[in-house]
Amino acid sequence: MMAGASSAGMGYGIGAVVVSSGIDYIALVNLVFFIKAVLIFPLVLAIFWPRTTPTAFVASIVAGLAIGLPLRQTGHDLLSIAARYTMDTLREA
Repeated sequence: MMAGASSAGMGYGIGAVVVSSGIDYIALVNLVFFIKAVLIFPLVLAIFWPRTTPTAFVASIVAGLAIGLPLRQTGHDLLSIAARYTMDTLREA
């Protein structure tokens, strides 16, 4: 029972530090969920597809972060990505 109480207190302490420090904690939570989303596809492949290699696992995570983070910074919803693609296509025409 004591270990649960100490970990809950530690969680409250970390939360208090984040809130009082002025960090945009909504952006922090969004970043954590973005990283979780990048990890889920390679993890599912590693579990269910026996041909997944450790190199491919790491490469897919790196590629997901390298492609996803700039898109997330410039416009983090699907509509803005589609709008950017459409505008780029129209500029080329």
